[in-house]
Amino acid sequence: MKPIFSPDRRIYAIALLFIGCSFLMACKKEREVIIPTETPEKTWKLPQGDHPFDQRIQSYYDRFGTFLLYKFTDQDVYWNIGTNTQNYRTVPADETYIPQQLDLLDQIFFINYQDSTLRKYLPIKMFLCSSLRVGTTKPEVNAFLMGTNETGTITGIAMGGYQSFAVNWGRKAVLTIKTPIDSVTIFKNDVNYSFLKMGNITGKMGKSADFLTSSDYTTVLPATPAVPTAGTPVVERYKRGFIGVGTTIPTPNTDWYAYLRAITSTPYTDLTNNTTPITDATYKGMLNGLKDPNGLIKKKYNLMINFYKTQYNIDLQAIGNWRAN
Repeated sequence: MKPIFSPDRRIYAIALLFIGCSFLMACKKEREVIIPTETPEKTWKLPQGDHPFDQRIQSYYDRFGTFLLYKFTDQDVYWNIGTNTQNYRTVPADETYIPQQLDLLDQIFFINYQDSTLRKYLPIKMFLCSSLRVGTTKPEVNAFLMGTNETGTITGIAMGGYQSFAVNWGRKAVLTIKTPIDSVTIFKNDVNYSFLKMGNITGKMGKSADFLTSSDYTTVLPATPAVPTAGTPVVERYKRGFIGVGTTIPTPNTDWYAYLRAITSTPYTDLTNNTTPITDATYKGMLNGLKDPNGLIKKKYNLMINFYKTQYNIDLQAIGNWRAN
């Protein structure tokens, strides 16, 4: 009886089986390679130390899914999808004062959002710094996206690395941050604004289309002096719904950030102050009839307030109303 397969055929069959298995393995490996991941390849381990506050940091991770890091490298901060983004210079927090730094964040930041909101919108890495500086020689700032002046804060879009958020005050000075009292309030203003602006820039949070189409961003404004006085064309800015310091037409994006900054940094009683003259270039009184003769500022204010409440369950004005005791 002849064998079913001759030696040559057996060899051929084995070769086909080997090629087939290799092909299947290659396909499987290829599929594994191209499956996208939602987190960076590198991860971080908690706890980073054996302090009592390490358990507190672990609880933040359990709640928000964010690593609060006080031991980190430049690469952790700067890496941004294949390149290093060195817009800031950071120094890790002094471990002695991290409990006070965390107390501060609880008081002015975490309390303003539901855990689910922070889990969805807070970056994966949050760096606790003792020093946070724009570039190498410029003054320190309280958080990413803060400029060295108010104009820079509104227009700037420079961020840190991929999925990174950094805050300052992890040093001995945190013990006296309440002196003067406004220091805590300023820190609150900056950290919350930075977080919300970062949500817009990264595309995680949107902007109200109704807001962005409420003002005329094309018609040239009359010349406006740097220091407005009564009767000057500065009144035209307010008529068009533009707030804050400026002599030109803002872009829709910078207009959005000006309102975001105004609301999260200013109590409602100040926004509606009815004695603030039109020559005042701050956010104070921007909702009164002097600065807002056409009611357009109030309209845009309401559009932004309602947008964040409806879309993200965030009360922007509650953030603005908070003041240190």
